[in-house]
Amino acid sequence: MSVPCSDLPEIVQPLENISIPVGSMASFSCAAIGNPVPTITWLFNSVVIPGATDSTYTVPTVAGSDAGTYTCVTTNIVGIAHQSATLTPICKPNPIQHHRFVIVYNYMLLLS
Repeated sequence: MSVPCSDLPEIVQPLENISIPVGSMASFSCAAIGNPVPTITWLFNSVVIPGATDSTYTVPTVAGSDAGTYTCVTTNIVGIAHQSATLTPICKPNPIQHHRFVIVYNYMLLLS
């Protein structure tokens, strides 16, 4: 009779920090191995994200409130492994308004 071996979960695809413009889509990927196959749970700023159990977690439209630390936690009966990365939303600059000025007989006129 053979006894099945068990292995600790191991994250084999490291998470990468993301800096992306507000309004864009951001995705974190986390690949893990282990025996038995580990389950995945995602955390945002140390709080479980309900329903986030796939190897990829996506923020469909990044907002300022999405800034923070995302953690992939992999678990099986043998143990746990985790890895974190940060999401940094980049604010789009406001369009610069260009104005033209004309001086006419010592008066300044604003042309828009």
